[in-house]
Amino acid sequence: MYTYLVDQYLFFDRESELSLLLWGMQLFPVPAIATAAVRDMDILHTLLQVLTSYFTEQFEHQHLRIPPQVVPRIDADVEAFRTKKWQTMFGHLKVMLQSKGVQKILLDQPESFNEVVSFLSLFTSMAPHIRAKTEHIEFESDAWIRALGVSMDLSRLTISLGQVFDRANKEGLVRAITEVGLHISYNSRLLSTVLDSDKFFAPKLHPVQMFGQEFQVIIQDGDIEWVSIHNPLHWTLAEAIKRLPGMIEREAKEGGLVKTTRKDIISWATASSSEVTESLLAFNMQITIENPLRSEQKTWAT
Repeated sequence: MYTYLVDQYLFFDRESELSLLLWGMQLFPVPAIATAAVRDMDILHTLLQVLTSYFTEQFEHQHLRIPPQVVPRIDADVEAFRTKKWQTMFGHLKVMLQSKGVQKILLDQPESFNEVVSFLSLFTSMAPHIRAKTEHIEFESDAWIRALGVSMDLSRLTISLGQVFDRANKEGLVRAITEVGLHISYNSRLLSTVLDSDKFFAPKLHPVQMFGQEFQVIIQDGDIEWVSIHNPLHWTLAEAIKRLPGMIEREAKEGGLVKTTRKDIISWATASSSEVTESLLAFNMQITIENPLRSEQKTWAT
């Protein structure tokens, strides 16, 4: 039914402001309705499929293709970004994630949380740009403006998703941080197709001497690298890390005066996934911090 209403809203309703789909903003803020819709009707899965099909323009005879085909990445220079109808579905997703019942489902069912993370991952580094040093830019694509509008809603979405972590225990929070970190690592190392390999390259380390010591840091060159300010996975990771002190404090109250150390957090992360080793975790931490810094470096350089 939800997919049918979206099709009507996108392709057939002449007065979209009267669409029945808009009633979702009256229904989904009600915790009992949102929880029942996610638990019994799998509406979260459907909504993520709808948004993926919409932003990747998977249309068949004026209907969204559900389920959508796997696509390598989001392209902001398409017609779907020019309309604002996506804001309605984003609004449904945002208020849904604010329901405590839905938050509990995401904590109890990691696959549902991972599905949200995979959706956010599609927008990683969309609308990239490179510094023009030798040529004159007469006409610039307005894709960056449309991408910025979508990113503003994505940032609100990650804040709502961050509220899920308020209820997480030690295992749940570290598992979420590890899952988001792995997505960032896969994307940055070009192990996924989210980043265009013709524009981005996998991070490499090189030695730097500082304070009489040698450090391995990631090579950067803001003059020749493509960069993007759109990093929804990093925003999600920041929301999760913000909850670490509160989680550690709760654990200490419940388990006695046991001080959590950096080594404890590393051991929790490596135990949360068979793919995570301590050496890989150290490298991933550099990648996680470095990616957004490329955009900051480019901003200051210009």
